[in-house]
Amino acid sequence: MKRASTILRAALCVVSLSAAACGSGEGAGPHLEKAAQFADAGKLENAQIELRRALQAEPKNAEVNFQLGKLLHRQEQIPDAVFFYEEALRLNPKHSDAALTLAFLMLGDDIGYAERLVNKVIAHDPKNALAWVRRSDIALARSDVDAALAAALTAAEIAPKSARAQIQAGLVQRARIRKHELLGEAVPEALYQDALATFERAKQAEDNSPSHEIAVMAWVEHANTLDTWPARKAEATKAYREAIEVAVKLGGSEDRALDAALAHARRTADAEFLRWVFERSVAVHPDRLDLGRRLARAADPAGADHSPTLARLIAERPDDAAAQAAYARDLATRGRAVDAIAQLEAASAHVKEPAVTRLAQVEIALAAGDESAARRASERLAKDHAGSFEELIARATLLRHTRDFGGAANAIARAIDAYGASAQLQMRLAELRLFQGDATEALKAAENGLSLPTSPMQKLALLRIQSRAQLSRGAYEAAADSFGRMTEITKGRVATADLVPYAAVLYAVRREKAARSMLDAALEVPSPSSEAVILFAQREGPQDPQRAEQLITKALETMPQHPGLLEEAARFDLAAGRAQQAKARLQKAIAAVPGFAPLLVTLARVQLQTGDPTGALQSAEEALRLDPENPNSMGARVLVAAYTQLGKTGEAVKRLQAAQAGGKLGLGGQALLAQMLAGSGDRAGAIRVLEAILKKAPELAGPKNNLAYFLVVEGKDLDRALSLAQEARAAIPNDGGVADTLGYAYLAKKLPDAALAQFDEAVQLSEAKSPEWGLAQLHRAQTLHELGRLEAAAQAAKAALEAKEFPEQTQAKQLLDPLAKPS
Repeated sequence: MKRASTILRAALCVVSLSAAACGSGEGAGPHLEKAAQFADAGKLENAQIELRRALQAEPKNAEVNFQLGKLLHRQEQIPDAVFFYEEALRLNPKHSDAALTLAFLMLGDDIGYAERLVNKVIAHDPKNALAWVRRSDIALARSDVDAALAAALTAAEIAPKSARAQIQAGLVQRARIRKHELLGEAVPEALYQDALATFERAKQAEDNSPSHEIAVMAWVEHANTLDTWPARKAEATKAYREAIEVAVKLGGSEDRALDAALAHARRTADAEFLRWVFERSVAVHPDRLDLGRRLARAADPAGADHSPTLARLIAERPDDAAAQAAYARDLATRGRAVDAIAQLEAASAHVKEPAVTRLAQVEIALAAGDESAARRASERLAKDHAGSFEELIARATLLRHTRDFGGAANAIARAIDAYGASAQLQMRLAELRLFQGDATEALKAAENGLSLPTSPMQKLALLRIQSRAQLSRGAYEAAADSFGRMTEITKGRVATADLVPYAAVLYAVRREKAARSMLDAALEVPSPSSEAVILFAQREGPQDPQRAEQLITKALETMPQHPGLLEEAARFDLAAGRAQQAKARLQKAIAAVPGFAPLLVTLARVQLQTGDPTGALQSAEEALRLDPENPNSMGARVLVAAYTQLGKTGEAVKRLQAAQAGGKLGLGGQALLAQMLAGSGDRAGAIRVLEAILKKAPELAGPKNNLAYFLVVEGKDLDRALSLAQEARAAIPNDGGVADTLGYAYLAKKLPDAALAQFDEAVQLSEAKSPEWGLAQLHRAQTLHELGRLEAAAQAAKAALEAKEFPEQTQAKQLLDPLAKPS
């Protein structure tokens, strides 16, 4: 078997720039040798260090780059691996191994690129069997089974003794079988026979892959084929057993065989075979307690008061704290939490890692509602194992239980800093930061978690947190992307808990039809959530007020004090001319939930509309004091409206500036302040406020757009203005005003052709004759004038004058007058 060290050593004399690298200690050679030794021992981080030293010694050595790419690939650091594979190809365009490995990685992302790589290898090395295998992979990805089979047979003809080439032909035969099944057609017996015969040849062929993965794959695929052939399905169980035994005998790739057998056992509901697979899994991986727990579920008698399987495990490994914790957790799930805690208390005296059993005590006690027992175990942890991973996790668990989300998050962050990150820890940290109300830190933790190796369920949970954080920050396009990635994982299914937030995001990005469909699904359940009712009232209520009021009334029957429902009910009262009833509802809700700012905002709006600006000002001031960091807060807007009604617009600006200086002005209030400053002619002040917003929330597209526009108007930092405008346009592609800003930035950079394309889109995206439409027409006119297209410029300027009034309208008239005069 060619292990990693053999492969690396074989590369040494081939790749070295001098003969010294084969043994004298100079160049990349010694580092490659050490890297091979570390890789053999499973010390991949050490191997990576040595390979990077080799790269430092010989940065233009294609094989060193390739070997580093392979190691990073093995560590699942795919983007970095791709970089080094491409660098190996750049240094040696005929490096077939780099090209073919890179092609395999690119199959799912850029099939055209993968095909070009494979074609280049075949062009200079037509007898490369793996290149024909890759061509077959590409054809399969395109569902062209005939081309896939032709390429696979070519590979098998070139290398008749290669197990990999034979397997490829078998896989294509399997794809042909699957095609018939998908079309609802009877599968010809000959296809099954051909596939089995091909995998039989692969089982006997040569395999020099690491851990004999190709040989094991042949046995597994042989079993998989039997499993799909109705006439011989009964033989599949025996074939899977043989595949596992072969994998164990060869000493590698057992997991492939075990996973395939496990899937078969579950599909056939074969309890005896399921137990056998788990027993073999535990024998192969004795330290994998999760396998022990799964074996227990499969093998333990129903209704037992404890797990005989896990009891045997702790009898065999009495000093294994993790095994003791697994047994105790199982006891707790059987309603024996007290016994579980007592068992852990006794085990803590003799296990090698008592901190593990103490942590389990904390978690089991809290789950059972015994906070005092949890605190006692946590205190012992703090006393005996202060600063340990288990002590920090126990502390976080207790703090979360008491709803101290900030303290819990800080404890998790300390654990990550001290002991390293994992997807699970980052997920816990992100969730706690979100509960704490810090969406920025929640996003950071979620993104960190997604950058690490994750299971599908972990990825789904991280994306769910990420989408909530993005939604709360007003980053709607990003949130829509996160939800889209979630549905890819779930094959299009949207969890009930995600329907309302997903609908809210779709409304925000103007995908109303899809949003309405999602919201209808959320309202179809017997007792819709208050969030679903509120979203319908806000988004669909103007078009369907009768249904909205019916939903609100019904929801209030079960949740009479719900502040959000009362707020929406008051809004509909107000629209129907029932102002006093609206005010009464709101005052009742505020009395029930005095610290809820949105109720005070709505009350201020009612007071404004009923001619009470002084009362509105008081309500808005209190709302602003309570308002969280929310880019969509109405508190500041109502405050400004109240001051305006009182004839004190300048006071409104001062009040917002004071709130900002005191750190009590949310992002929405700051955006409003920037708008008011610009409106009063203080664009420099507006720019400062927008810079502060983006420093705190760099993902927000609206402030980017506004800042870009003001920078262009001021003639400052046009390169940055263009960059900001491009980012805003990418994030909000369907907004005419954002398209107009990008065009304005292009125009300032003396790129009129690029500017005109944006202004044309801005006109299409804006409501006809609206101020935004008129401004885009003016900018079109200015651009056309600069391009020398005077007649078209005159038409655009004339159109701008037909729009509703906007501040720059006089510029349109000034532009039109000389163009309209006969020459």
